[in-house]
Amino acid sequence: MAPLSRFIIESALMTCLEIYFPSYLIVGFHYSFWDLSTVIIRKIADKVASNAGFNVVVPDFFYGDPYNPNNTQRNMTDWLRDHGPDKGFEDAKRVIAALKKKGVSWIGAAGFCWGGKVVAELSKGYYTEAAVLLHPSRVTLDDIKGTASLTQFTVEKTLTFKNIDILKVFCNRQSDLRQKELVHYRCLFFKLLIQCFPFLYSSMSEIKTPIAILAAQFDNSTAPELVKQFKEILSTNKVDNFVKIFPGVSHGWTVRYKDDNVTAVKSANEAHQDMLDWFIKYVQKT
Repeated sequence: MAPLSRFIIESALMTCLEIYFPSYLIVGFHYSFWDLSTVIIRKIADKVASNAGFNVVVPDFFYGDPYNPNNTQRNMTDWLRDHGPDKGFEDAKRVIAALKKKGVSWIGAAGFCWGGKVVAELSKGYYTEAAVLLHPSRVTLDDIKGTASLTQFTVEKTLTFKNIDILKVFCNRQSDLRQKELVHYRCLFFKLLIQCFPFLYSSMSEIKTPIAILAAQFDNSTAPELVKQFKEILSTNKVDNFVKIFPGVSHGWTVRYKDDNVTAVKSANEAHQDMLDWFIKYVQKT
């Protein structure tokens, strides 16, 4: 039986609006795109809930449409057009807004693989109190540095902000054109602000939330050399961080393992505990 403190949301994202949360804390998981890891994700959610008393939400960011590597008619690139991390970021913000509307005031977020990019973006805007990236995919140096962001617009001195396409991509990229006048003035304001104080743009789009990055020794998506650079940037920017590269494991090891593989289970459990320790350290439960 699942712990009483744990809630799983598997249907449409905003069904969370109908759920009552009795505590002040939610830990949200943004999971990998492999359907086979779903059962393990549930186990991890139960572990976080039962071991630390957290309420856990696992939204279905793929709306029942996980990536299927056996579908030769739809490759990864095609699938990502429908389920890119930019869309996941917007969905995650909606979930967080719904939770806060219900009175949840302390939130931690964990992102596995695809979800790592989403959680990295959340870490730039004070959406959560703590973040954990586990074998993140498609996270770049620019994401960590703050020189590029899904949450901010790219500022060029030549922009006039008169073009509707520019207005559409401002901030959440889905601005209602009926509000274009308001967006226009916001653009002008930020353009003026950043032209006068260029250092502000970097500070707006850099990671601010205490963040842990748990990476694999063998990972083509996020190589150890890249992870070490993440560590250097975070430390330089004085962001509380914990970066760990697990030896002998490959991308996805925390959610794609067999229960009868003792070594794999041990490595996965170690990562899960590191994640839990990070949340306990930074996310208030009372």
